[in-house]
Amino acid sequence: MYESIFRRLRLGFWQWIFLILLAGGAYASLVSAMRGSGRVGQVSHTFTASLSSGLIAGCGLALAVGAFSIAAFLYYSDWRGVAWIRRATLLIAPLGYLAAALASISGLERIGQIGLLILAPWNTRSIQAGLGWYLLVIAALLAMEFAPGRCSVSGWHPSPSGRRFVGLLLAALAALVAMLHELALLRPILLAPERFSPLWATPELPVLFFFSGVCACLAVAVFSARNRKSVAEVSDTQLSNVGRWLAAMLWLYLLLRLNDFLQRGIVDQLVPTGTENYLLGLELALLLLPIFLLGGKGAENTARIIAAADITIAGVMTNRLNTLITATEGGPQYFPAPEEMLIALSIAAAAVAGFTVAAKRWNVFGTLENGFGDDVVPQDVAALLPSGSRYGN
Repeated sequence: MYESIFRRLRLGFWQWIFLILLAGGAYASLVSAMRGSGRVGQVSHTFTASLSSGLIAGCGLALAVGAFSIAAFLYYSDWRGVAWIRRATLLIAPLGYLAAALASISGLERIGQIGLLILAPWNTRSIQAGLGWYLLVIAALLAMEFAPGRCSVSGWHPSPSGRRFVGLLLAALAALVAMLHELALLRPILLAPERFSPLWATPELPVLFFFSGVCACLAVAVFSARNRKSVAEVSDTQLSNVGRWLAAMLWLYLLLRLNDFLQRGIVDQLVPTGTENYLLGLELALLLLPIFLLGGKGAENTARIIAAADITIAGVMTNRLNTLITATEGGPQYFPAPEEMLIALSIAAAAVAGFTVAAKRWNVFGTLENGFGDDVVPQDVAALLPSGSRYGN
């Protein structure tokens, strides 16, 4: 009987890994909610974030800020040949934001706090109402981008310029709200910098987080298109352009970081003398190496572009871990418990799986005839439209 069930499922290796991580994350979340996150791991008042609320929430908000900002810029510029980047960022952003939200909820100490957050009175000033409106903005942005034909069926017949203008407003609003949430995550460091290592505690932290988030989003876009031959047509030229953008943004980020060190006069603290200095060196090396890989004709080499994207993702993850956990001074050494690791891995796996399914379903990497992607309309929707309409047969 069990062999018959397994044959019917026909799941591959990565599908089984996903199910195992999801089951482990669900179990760990239940244990964390019942016992309290402080008892499951080693999180205390000394540390401002755990592995899930630090790494996953930090990286998720970085992707949300970077992706919505890139999408807003592409709506404004309307460059040709980059529609797949805009569509990819519009998937990366909400998935990153939802991952950050789940990670933040997993950081609540007891299940009663989660219930109180959900069942608290809803009003115009409540957190739930604000989250609801924000999700409506994201849903409207996704509907306009991935289902333009359905907008026409509902009676709205926007022109490409009209859709681009509305998309610019919605993406800019979504990016602004994500930035505010990221500021809330950084609030303890900005309000009490003396509690944190000066290697990461700086007034310029929001600016540095913004540019590193843009770098992370570009790297994830390349990472998601690495197997493009099986899902879409992304030319090597388009991938090379993204590689050049990534190298330029990494240069800008590192120059801003160096300028911050010089302005605060802590260059002498960069000398390797302890664990913090070595971790900072690892972080900067992971963000500097992609620039060398993409230098010269490296941006024309697909293998180098993909390697640079992978290393950039690792560098941004190291930066978030260092900023939100390593930078904390005093107290015991933090090491995540197995339950924390399972929660973090399950949230990340769910986000990757959601992107994979949505990318295939919504033709994210498909070849478009124009920059805005007006020709991507489901056939069942096109059949409902009048023959003389923009999308009709």
